[in-house]
Amino acid sequence: MKKLSVIIVLGIVAVVGASRLMGSMGYRVPESVKGKAGELKGKAEQAVSKVTGSDGTQARGQIDEATGRTRETIAEIKDNARAPIKDFRS
Repeated sequence: MKKLSVIIVLGIVAVVGASRLMGSMGYRVPESVKGKAGELKGKAEQAVSKVTGSDGTQARGQIDEATGRTRETIAEIKDNARAPIKDFRS
């Protein structure tokens, strides 16, 4: 079980790292991708906290997960608001 948790955490860290790297290189990273990366990071922190027993890591994970979901929701709202404008222009 611990090996699987480590593999999952490493995969999530890679996704978050790739998202940050793309942003720092000047690529436009969609807000929904940033949200999903944050959500996955939060889930990874919570998984780590179960193994280590750290309440602080558990709390940070919950905050990061909620922040990620919020970012995704905001991105969805923005996309839905832009759709009628895009349809009107075409």
